[in-house]
Amino acid sequence: VKRDFAQIARMRRVVGLIDGTHVEIQRPFHSIFKTSTIGKKFSAGECGHGVLLGDSGYANTTYLFTPYSEPRNPIEERFNKLHKTTRCMVERSFGILKK
Repeated sequence: VKRDFAQIARMRRVVGLIDGTHVEIQRPFHSIFKTSTIGKKFSAGECGHGVLLGDSGYANTTYLFTPYSEPRNPIEERFNKLHKTTRCMVERSFGILKK
């Protein structure tokens, strides 16, 4: 899987993407990444040097990279472009699921 993300935008450490969507359900239910199984594993360092990409709705951490809100130089602008290119996979997936 790492190799697949590296091929998209040369982001070698990316092992996954995180996003969320709202759907109507009968009972109250919520999911918070920090308390999820995968969130706990990343927090505990059990995922090696791998990182996730998330949108600006998430907090930037050592294992969850979000885009720069105001890129200040060409490197940050390039990161945002590569970040967006890679994350659009999860956006397309949610689009398909919603249909």
